[in-house]
Amino acid sequence: RRQRQMCIRDRTMNYVVVVALADELEGIEGNYNTLITGVGKVNATLKLTEYLALNPDTELVFNYGTAGGVDPDMKGMLHIGRFVQSDMDCRDFGFEQYQTPFESNTQEIVVDRKGFTCYTQDKFATTVPEGYCNVVDMESYALAKVCTHFGVHFKCMKFISDIIGQGDQTSDWEANKSLGVEMFESALKEIIKNENK
Repeated sequence: RRQRQMCIRDRTMNYVVVVALADELEGIEGNYNTLITGVGKVNATLKLTEYLALNPDTELVFNYGTAGGVDPDMKGMLHIGRFVQSDMDCRDFGFEQYQTPFESNTQEIVVDRKGFTCYTQDKFATTVPEGYCNVVDMESYALAKVCTHFGVHFKCMKFISDIIGQGDQTSDWEANKSLGVEMFESALKEIIKNENK
């Protein structure tokens, strides 16, 4: 009995940290299991699907990255719980905005109702998309959908690197993309610690 309890206590959670670009983790101090997908929904889907197929014992996918903010007064790190594929628009054929045709309940993927909302699209957002969102990125909806398919727990944190439609967004992104790493690493350590209890 004591031996069994020791095994449970010493169990290590199987997780992977997923980012689009390696330099989004620039300055991270720990040695974490990471996956670099490349930019965009197709690359994110391809890389994470391949990874989960080869690593079926994965329990948690933790996505971190930068995102464009919608509200100039909202800054820093956001925990994302709702994901929308905002490139999809087949309303002319009678579908809801952002609904994938012939799929039910695909306008959004919700992993945590307390989290913020991220729209995902295959372009660098310079105008705020239709509908309600807090940030816009290029991968997280795809990652959330893959995790839903595989039954893997998904967590996502986005650091607001630029404000959509304001200033020089490209320069802001370049200047700010590494600023959230320390906050992300702190959150990741806490999650790993809690999951391994």
